[in-house]
Amino acid sequence: MRESGFEIAKNLNLDVSEEREPKQPAFLARTAWIQDHDNQRALLDAFSERAVEEESLTFFYAKRTPLADDDRRVIIAVGLLKHKGKVEQYKYATDAPKGHLRAMMWERPIQHSIRQDAANPISWAGSLCLITRSSNARPKMTRSIPLSS
Repeated sequence: MRESGFEIAKNLNLDVSEEREPKQPAFLARTAWIQDHDNQRALLDAFSERAVEEESLTFFYAKRTPLADDDRRVIIAVGLLKHKGKVEQYKYATDAPKGHLRAMMWERPIQHSIRQDAANPISWAGSLCLITRSSNARPKMTRSIPLSS
């Protein structure tokens, strides 16, 4: 992952440098993950910059469902990306030593268009949401199937 991260950064002309990666302690120098805060931020921002609010779709999936007995993911809902939040740095103790390793959370909060519809209520707890396309080509929640009685 580390090598491919640097390769991706080079191909996209991102400000990512192996020189910024920690050399000590030794386990950080040998890890498969990119560790430097600035390198992480550049990669995370590049990954999500193509996700455009009010244009991109968000896909929600389940790793396992009672409807399939295999390891493939199952899409359970699709919504329009309404808002894309910022990536945040982990919070540190105020007495952290100067030069301590800084790192980004590998999560970005988002808001999506999936909402309850009074005419078609969906209970996310214990339901599977089926998706169809509406006439305006946007995904529409059409039916909720209770997964337990």
